[in-house]
Parts: sequence; C-alpha cells; structure tokens
Amino acid sequence: MAKATEAAPKDFVYREPTPAPQHGAPVEVASPLDNATINKLPGGKDLSPEAVEALKAHIGGGPGAEIEVGSSPKNTLMKAVQPIQKTLADTGIKMNQVIADAPEFRTNTITDPNSAILQDLNDVRDNLPLREDDPLNKVVDKQLEAAYPALESTDPQEVLAARRTLGNQIDWNNITNSPETAGEAKNLVQAKIYKALGNKIHSEIPETVELDKVFQPNLELQSHLDAKLGRAVSRDPLEAESQRLSELKKGKAQIDNAAHNEIVAKNRELAGRDESDVKGTVGTKTVATPVTDALEEAVGKFNIPAVEQDALHDLIQPNMTPGRLYGANTKWYGALKDFDALEPQEQAARFSDPMAVRNVLRKQAAIQFSKAAVKYGTIAVAAHELGIDKPLLRAIGVVF
Repeated sequence: MAKATEAAPKDFVYREPTPAPQHGAPVEVASPLDNATINKLPGGKDLSPEAVEALKAHIGGGPGAEIEVGSSPKNTLMKAVQPIQKTLADTGIKMNQVIADAPEFRTNTITDPNSAILQDLNDVRDNLPLREDDPLNKVVDKQLEAAYPALESTDPQEVLAARRTLGNQIDWNNITNSPETAGEAKNLVQAKIYKALGNKIHSEIPETVELDKVFQPNLELQSHLDAKLGRAVSRDPLEAESQRLSELKKGKAQIDNAAHNEIVAKNRELAGRDESDVKGTVGTKTVATPVTDALEEAVGKFNIPAVEQDALHDLIQPNMTPGRLYGANTKWYGALKDFDALEPQEQAARFSDPMAVRNVLRKQAAIQFSKAAVKYGTIAVAAHELGIDKPLLRAIGVVF
C-alpha cells in the first residue's frame, strides 16, 4: 500500500488575490483565436479571410490553441504587433525597390480607360442620404481635390507615396458604402482612391501584385489592432510585448492561485476545518520579517493610491537586503535606477503620477548618498563603494 503523503501547513492556507489581468479573463485551457472570438472584443469589425490567415500565422501556436493558458484574446493579439510592423516595413522596402526601377506610367489613373474612379465616386454621391443636396458632397469634393495630383500623375513613386499616405489615414475598420457622417464619407472616398491608385500600380507594374497580397492584409490588421489595442500599443512592438508578458504572468498566477485555493478548501473540508476562513495566506506578505517591515515603511514614504502599492513593492523590494544585526537596508539609488529604466508608457501604466514617485525616490537616494559621502570622505569613493556610476549620480542630482 502506498504511503499517504502528510499534508504541509501551506496545504491548508489560502493564497491572497494577486493583481487581476487587465486584458480580459484568462483562459484555463488553450483556446482558438477565431474570427468570432476576435469580433467580440471592443473596437474593430470583421477581418477579411486573408487578414485572419495572416494574423494566425503571426501569432503561432497550434491550430485551435492560439490563446495559451493564462492569456486572453486581447492579450494574444499583442503577439501580432511586432510581426505586423516588420512585415509592413519589409514589404514596403521591396515595393520601393520595384517602383524605383519602373518606367513612367503610360497613362495616369484618371485617363486610364480601365479606371473606374470617377464612376466610383459618383456612386458614392448617389448613396448619400440626400444625394445631390447632401452636404457630404463637399467631403467627397475635398478628398478628390486633395488626391488629384496623384490621380493625374504618371510618376510611379509619386503615386505609390500618395497611396501609402492614404493607406495610413484610412480606418479600415470603418468603411461603409452608405456613409452618414463626414468621417464615414471621408473614409469611403479615401478607400476608393486608394484602390484606384493600387489598381493603376498593379496594371503598370505586375510585380507589385504579389507584394500587395502580403502588404494589404497586414495593413488591415494594423488598423484593426489600432481599434482593439490603441495606437500607443499597436504601433509599438516593445510596449506590446511588455504588456503581453506582464498580463500573461498575472493570468497564470490567477489560475494557479484558484487551483491552489480549491485544493485548500477540500483539505479544510476533509480535516473538519472552516472552509470560509480565508485570512491565512501564503507568500512573502504573510510573515513579518525585518525586510517586509522595512518595505512597508519605505512604501509609506509615498503618497500613492492603494491600488498602486503592489507596483511600488515590486520596484523597491529587489533593492532591499536584511541588515547584519537587525532591520533592513534599502538601496534607494537602485530603486531610482530601476524606475528610470522603465519606458514612460510603463511608468504611466503602473503609477498615476510617475513624476511624484520619482521625486520621492530621488530625494531618498540623495539623502542616502549624502550620508555615504560623509562616511567615505569623498563623492568618488562613496560612488565606488556603492557601485553608482556617473549617469546614476546625475539622476540623483549629485554635482561632480
């Protein structure tokens, strides 16, 4: 008979709640990132089949298991930011090279007998709520006037540049064939012009067709992620990956804690103990030590909302060590260095007033270094003993 494993004290102690993920509820089993799942997220509309295919290629993961355990649909989309931006850049460079080697067009877009741009714009006017009397006609006129130099040009590079500008301006998630607002009308007209310029480039330079089959779905994805994630994230691969990993860690911790607490509840039930007693917790915050006491005292120097204190703990704790005899030592200069190493967007995500947090860190670091300079006699020796380089001295405010 197998020997029963003796339960440890931690098997009867609930864990404290950890910071909740901000990108949606984490999945407990690997799940598919299909079109229906994507469309449930706020912002954006249906993706084209080509865009969905490109998205799944960027995200990776097994078919039907693109959303990993602990992640969420929104968080998974962030994996696509870097490959989308790289694909657009790489394909754009190839397009530039092909266009640069191409001769002038035989005709411009307006006079090309295969071009339907003027008819397309007339169709837009016919679909306006008030037809010829509709004030949105002025929007159509304005966009056509702005695009006329490109529509009349036979210079491949000029046409490509104008098309690229339009491509970045168009909200690909807000194209409606029956516009009712100035924004919808502008978007539709720009999309029609964009298509006409693209058709012209394709007819004159056939090599661009295959490049556009790669470029266009990724441009659509970029616009889609703008709506889903916001441009500050959708256009910044480093920020997107930083947020994704942070949220994934929160999601996995939440799932792990829930599983642990479920086992604890069963253990308590079997042992005849109160299942609802959740006061006891597992983790560094449960047992008072010189370090935890000093950490709470350090955090108390900041006037910040309670919801931001965990982020402050995470910043300061790696820079704390137990004292030789009692108490603990806080390397304020180390905490200041770690804070300055964060990107501005990450500082803002953790703290509502990052500058106020930095001011306290700098003040404490300056006080600490002043004492060290007195102890060691000179700034140079103090800096050497503490391992502080010149950039950090400048951050503290030391003149040398």
